[in-house]
Amino acid sequence: MHCLRKIVRRLNKIDDLLSTIDSNNITPWMKNIREEIKHKIDRITLNLDWQKSIEKNQKENITKLQLNPNQKEIFQHSCQKLKAYLNKKHSSTSNKQFYDSYDYNHWSLTSVAHEDDGLPRVSVLTNHNDDAMGIALIRIEIWVQSCLEQWINRSLLLENGYKCFENLQSFYEDYQHEALDFYYSGNKSTDPMGYSRFILTSLTIIRLMHIKLCEDIRFERLKSHAIEIPHLMDLFEFLILPNRDDMIRARDLYDYFLEFNDKSYPDLLSNIDLQNAFGVHFAEQSVEINENLKKIQEQIEHDKKDKIQEINNAKEKYEELMKKVNDLKCECEKDTFYRKCDRCSMIKEANNIKVDIYECPIPSERRSALAVMFELQMPNEIRCYRDILWQFVNRPTSNPSNNMYEWLSTRPHQNKLRQYFKGSRSCKVKLVSETKSISESHYSAPRHVMSTSMEEYFYDNGLQVQISPTRIINFQDECQTLTPQLTDSNYKDLQFSINNTKFVQNRVIAELSKCSLKLKSAEFVEFGSFRSGHRLQWWNLLSILELDSLSMDEESVVILITHALLQYGPVAKDRTSLISSWCPESHQQLLEDHFVDELITRLNRHLKDCECNWQNELILVIITVIVMRIFTICNSTRKDQMTNLVLKCRMIGEKWIELISKTIQNSISSDSDKTNALRNKIVIIGIINLLTYSIYTDSSNTLILSNQDIISLLTIATTIHDNSILNKTTVHMSIFMRNLMRHSEYVLLSIHPIISKILQDTSYESLNKFCTIHWAVVRTKGIMNNKWKKRSTDIYDGWYDSEYESKKLSIDCLRGRFFVNKMTIGFLPDRVTSDDLFRRVFGQHIFEVQAAESEDSYITKHGYHTDGNVHYEFAYDNEYYGSRQLIVYERY
Repeated sequence: MHCLRKIVRRLNKIDDLLSTIDSNNITPWMKNIREEIKHKIDRITLNLDWQKSIEKNQKENITKLQLNPNQKEIFQHSCQKLKAYLNKKHSSTSNKQFYDSYDYNHWSLTSVAHEDDGLPRVSVLTNHNDDAMGIALIRIEIWVQSCLEQWINRSLLLENGYKCFENLQSFYEDYQHEALDFYYSGNKSTDPMGYSRFILTSLTIIRLMHIKLCEDIRFERLKSHAIEIPHLMDLFEFLILPNRDDMIRARDLYDYFLEFNDKSYPDLLSNIDLQNAFGVHFAEQSVEINENLKKIQEQIEHDKKDKIQEINNAKEKYEELMKKVNDLKCECEKDTFYRKCDRCSMIKEANNIKVDIYECPIPSERRSALAVMFELQMPNEIRCYRDILWQFVNRPTSNPSNNMYEWLSTRPHQNKLRQYFKGSRSCKVKLVSETKSISESHYSAPRHVMSTSMEEYFYDNGLQVQISPTRIINFQDECQTLTPQLTDSNYKDLQFSINNTKFVQNRVIAELSKCSLKLKSAEFVEFGSFRSGHRLQWWNLLSILELDSLSMDEESVVILITHALLQYGPVAKDRTSLISSWCPESHQQLLEDHFVDELITRLNRHLKDCECNWQNELILVIITVIVMRIFTICNSTRKDQMTNLVLKCRMIGEKWIELISKTIQNSISSDSDKTNALRNKIVIIGIINLLTYSIYTDSSNTLILSNQDIISLLTIATTIHDNSILNKTTVHMSIFMRNLMRHSEYVLLSIHPIISKILQDTSYESLNKFCTIHWAVVRTKGIMNNKWKKRSTDIYDGWYDSEYESKKLSIDCLRGRFFVNKMTIGFLPDRVTSDDLFRRVFGQHIFEVQAAESEDSYITKHGYHTDGNVHYEFAYDNEYYGSRQLIVYERY
């Protein structure tokens, strides 16, 4: 190649020389020499257009060839060996680091419901990774909130009636196990919002079951019995509830359990043998239980008579032997130790006559006996309800171990009472005792008939009448689960100030000696005093927005403000003292229009200040959180203004993402750490941007979701996904940001039924427009009008499939995945970036690419040059011999 270039340069010199020399003799000679050189070059070099003549001839021949599609002899050869060889060579060089490949048929869901009972199951909805588990739990929680009551009502109308409670118990145990494993981790803050949803979901299930039981005339007395869940009334204060609907739901649950917290009769989990216990009363009224108790008592009397007869027979035998002994004389030889005479043998036999004791298998006191019978023959619907309640009280250990003795695993109760037990072996709450039965203690040894009186053979029941004890979580540990932990060394010493809303200003001032040198003392005091007094938090925020007294680009400050604003706060028992009963005192200021106006003014100013400054993404995070919180609580008279603020936050987020993306796209630096940091910013901004879409599911919203909103939503979701997988290092996201990301998944899942309906009603127009924006292949062509199909009838399934010129397209609206033939965005493979042509033209530039139309070809996601309309496509020619040559196309 170097020699050819040298020859061309010399030929050009000859052309220049010819133009300057004016000689009739030399000019013809030089032209002749030049023609000879060109002729020789053509003979030794390859003609790059040699394929064109062949293609032209092939096209002419194709028109002459007419194939009969019904003729079976005409077919395309499979070339299996050739394809296997090419695939092997291709896989060894290309796709190791390119694309996030996804088998979209593997996790396809046809139904979210269990085949038998119609209940959604976590095991059906998840593929056992964190991403799928989080979404599965959210789906369960949404279903319980919106559909459980209708499901119970529908099931109770069926022939098997309360059979649905058994299914509901299995459903709850499945959910609780996975939820606690996902949301709760020891005493550490894992996911306060998720754990709050778990609490509300569990209480909703317990409440609905209790309501249905109270409506049954058999269990009407439950209305007078307490529901005692330790610390529950105090726990409501610490729940993290980001929207109005959750706050309304929490207030309803609080009022319901508060009503039953003060009932005079004992709850189902304690003192089961009291005279006014539910089980004792129910058993007293039950004909069946009384008949069975009578049978047991009759059997006890019969067993006692048999035992008396056994004792009398043993005594008679003893007396007979002793009479014979009196008539005999000892004949034992003194020298023989082991041989006994008849007299001594009879004495030994008589002394060995012993009889086992008899222990009554049921208490003699009637109320205790009724309590035992109720535990044995309790209606299954009550047993299911109590098991769920018991497991919730025992959170986070749903089935704690104990050192107690089970009645049905102890002699003689096991043999006498097992036949009357109507429950399942897998039931969680069992009849137990702290003490052993007499029959299994050291007192149970057989007694000698002559030294033991008749009364000493008979014992009352030795077991205590109890049920499986509860292991209650420490209240402070559960509060810590619902409270974010500060990790920044500058603020870590102020953790106590974020835990609750008590007045701790004096302690904050006393802790000033621990203030970091990087932090001003005024900021230290301001941070520590923010939550002092639950009615002052919004006023403190207003002051911070006005005076900029806290650095809002610090994550610890963002955590403080977010936690304070989203926490439910102390609950007033008297609803009449509140402006709106569902809104606690901590947030009552947002129901005052003039206060909201002051906040809007200051938030607008902050948004204007940061509109073009994408360096501090946390400022947008906290402003968006504040705006969304005000939007969901404020009066309808301020909804329009708050809606505009929400859309403004969304617009700024989209603008920031565009600016950062261009910075990455045009970067000539090879500093991957800097690029990864920029991608992390995009992910964070995208997450907070998704939260703005919760306005469409808010019960107070009047804004309608449009096609353009759907396109914007899909764009943000795919941007988050793409930048997450393009990040060359493992992203160590903070716990706070991870929890916000999980909340954004909740928003996406909540809004998806609305999206699904709009897509169906508009013939999936939004998906076509989104592809035109997102996929460079369609973008260069300008329009797409494909037919799409929802992969599943499940309204919460986000997968949609289509085909574009033999390319299979798939979109996952929930996770922001866009696939072309199972491949998503990535980087060019090494075999492309190491090619001489690529290095000569593009140097070390890093392209983000998508799958192009041709096999094994890639097209840049972003457009380049001044107008941004030039996309580069990288492909290989179709040579059959030698190495394949890289070809770069410019597409407009």
